[in-house]
Amino acid sequence: LLFVLSIIRFQSVIENTNIPVMDLPYGVTLEYRNGMGIVLNYTDKPYKFVLPSGAKVLIGEPVIPTAGVLVFSITD
Repeated sequence: LLFVLSIIRFQSVIENTNIPVMDLPYGVTLEYRNGMGIVLNYTDKPYKFVLPSGAKVLIGEPVIPTAGVLVFSITD
């Protein structure tokens, strides 16, 4: 019960601070570091990633194959 309450509290904090949240499927991860977004697809199906506005693909394609990667940068 304490765990569930912690999750609800965390969701409430995020909603109140207007932090954008991406709802990615299980097996798809996104990490942002050093000005680049890195998306990994660990699922058994290709995944179509919607790039943020102003993004430039550096490695891969927006449709990420199984065990594939997409690397992008944000250029404003």
